[in-house]
Amino acid sequence: MTSSGTETKMNLRSQRDIGGMICATLFMLLGVACLYETTLMTDPDSYVFPRMVIAGLMGLSLVLIVNALVKPYTHVTEEAPSGSAPSNSRRILLVLSMLGATLLMPWVGFLLSGLGAFAALMLLAQYDPWTKGKVWLYSLVAVAIVCGFYGVFNYLLNVPLPEGSFIQFP
Repeated sequence: MTSSGTETKMNLRSQRDIGGMICATLFMLLGVACLYETTLMTDPDSYVFPRMVIAGLMGLSLVLIVNALVKPYTHVTEEAPSGSAPSNSRRILLVLSMLGATLLMPWVGFLLSGLGAFAALMLLAQYDPWTKGKVWLYSLVAVAIVCGFYGVFNYLLNVPLPEGSFIQFP
């Protein structure tokens, strides 16, 4: 197979996602512990939402385990051209940008820190060249998702999100 005039060697092999199944099992065990903690709550308003989230996450973990057992994925390996190895610095910056947004949230609020984190994640995760269309589309999607989450949690679910001590929105 050729890629940009260079020859790459591709190998196909089928394997199960053992690491994913282990993590899903750990999440299910954590879910059981969290479900037990909700039995100590007396007010139905305080335990309904956590139980829904816990049940959903445990269900999705079970789906991952069953899917990995029934249908192993085909792993494609190829000899990467020089200079195209995975970037550990990019991975570290992704984690640091999310951590930074979390730490900034009490001061600038959910909206600004969420938009900043979304922008940083898009910039770090984008491998393809940027075009004007991508910039506009991704910006609109970022604003829609962050504002959508803010609206759902703040107004529909009545879950107060950080407003920020330096900058506040009405």
